[in-house]
Amino acid sequence: MPAATALRSISPKVQVRCTSAVRVKQRDRLAAAETLREVKGQCPEDIDIQKVQCGDFHGHLGEYVDWHTNIFWKKWFVACKQDLLFITYNCDHGEKELEAEMVSALLATLRSKV
Repeated sequence: MPAATALRSISPKVQVRCTSAVRVKQRDRLAAAETLREVKGQCPEDIDIQKVQCGDFHGHLGEYVDWHTNIFWKKWFVACKQDLLFITYNCDHGEKELEAEMVSALLATLRSKV
C-alpha cells in the first residue's frame, strides 16, 4: 500500500492528517466491509464503529481515548470508487468538542478526482 501524508490545517491548532491514500486498480469499487475491517484494525477492540460520509467518500469511523496519554483519537477509513483514505485526528481528551465542527466541515469537502 503506497503511503503518503497530507496535512490540512483548519486553524493554527486544528489539523487533520491523511496518513495514506491508495488507489485500488483491480476493481471498480471498494466494499464497505473493507473500510470496516481496516478501521477495526486501527482501533481498540471495545469501541463502537460508525458508518460515515465525508464528502464523496463513504466508510467507517472509530473514536476513543488513549487513557495512557489522555489523547482523544478519531480514525476514518473511507473510500470512493477506487480510492481509499486513512484519516486521523487527535487532541487532548478535554478539547474534543472544541474542534469537532471544524473537523467535520473539512472532511465534508473531500472529493474524488476519478
